[in-house]
Amino acid sequence: LHAPLADKTLLQCYEDESCKALLVRLRIDAVTSVTERMGVDCSCFTLNDHHFAARSVAEKVLWLRAISNVKVKLRHAMMPTSELELRYYRIAVDEQISKLPQMKLPVLLKG
Repeated sequence: LHAPLADKTLLQCYEDESCKALLVRLRIDAVTSVTERMGVDCSCFTLNDHHFAARSVAEKVLWLRAISNVKVKLRHAMMPTSELELRYYRIAVDEQISKLPQMKLPVLLKG
């Protein structure tokens, strides 16, 4: 998720954390539709016509909060984002990520 520039920002999704294979680049502006899917332990949400599944409900909440914060900034034309603001945003996001439950991969038994 990029910092806002002018009247929009971008969400770029990659295949993995190496960020070598770009899967999709989505434009986000003040009127972008963001919806949360409801259900027991549902980690899904929609950004315009694109469907996403986070690894956990807590991670979904973090994504929705980050996108919502960017949309508020766009809606109120609070530009430009300074380097100091970006640093504080990144620190806040890192703090929230550190609070996410650690995901454990299932252990496959060798037969």
